[in-house]
Order: sequence, then structure tokens, then C-alpha cells
Amino acid sequence: MCSGRLFLFVTGLDNITFSLKEWLKLRLDEAYLAISDK
Repeated sequence: MCSGRLFLFVTGLDNITFSLKEWLKLRLDEAYLAISDK
């Protein structure tokens, strides 16, 4: 029972960090494009 909860918690954290990384990557791409346009 406990290990199942821990597994869900860890996978939830993985999903959060993954989406954060994706968001950061998008922001960096936008910033890079804005800089190279100038």
C-alpha cells in the first residue's frame, strides 16, 4: 500500500519536472528567436 502511494508521488513529481523543463525550453526558444530577430 505504502509503495503504491510513493510510486504515484514520484511519477507525479516526474511529470511536474518534465512539464517545467518543456516550458523552460519553450521560453528559451522564444527568447533566442527574439534576440536573433534584432
